[in-house]
Amino acid sequence: MTQSPVSNEFGFRVNGTAARVPAGVLGPLEAIVVDPSVLGAINPETLNFRNGADSDSRTPWPMTGLAVDLSSRHDIDFFIASAFGKAQLNRLGGVVFDDGHEDEWWTNIHERGDIAAFIAPVEEFLKGAATMMKHREEVWFGVAPLVVSAYDSGIGTTAPGQ
Repeated sequence: MTQSPVSNEFGFRVNGTAARVPAGVLGPLEAIVVDPSVLGAINPETLNFRNGADSDSRTPWPMTGLAVDLSSRHDIDFFIASAFGKAQLNRLGGVVFDDGHEDEWWTNIHERGDIAAFIAPVEEFLKGAATMMKHREEVWFGVAPLVVSAYDSGIGTTAPGQ
């Protein structure tokens, strides 16, 4: 766990590739910051993310073409819908956290069904707003829907027992 100098709130890191961020730190929603390397060669613009250099705080955040699977308390997987007209998700990448997602963070995201998502170099992003203002073109943001899955007990965004 590391303290974010942006807000004096805590952001959680995993191997420098992702961070879970509570609501109120980077905006009004719980967030995930993902290093671009986790998503492979995908261009964030093709997923409808907005670039930080083009941001206007008066414009609502775009819904992205990235779907986030938060069905597990420790894993986060990232998917893109198939471009071939089938109801299929293609996995882009994922991260595993040693510690489980915090209850408030987890509950709020699942009640809403989406999460604020940033694609940015995680270490630089967590260093502070002043640093990222110089590198806004490296930051992409949007709101990503959660993956809904079918289980023996029904459908939902969380696996049974989570």
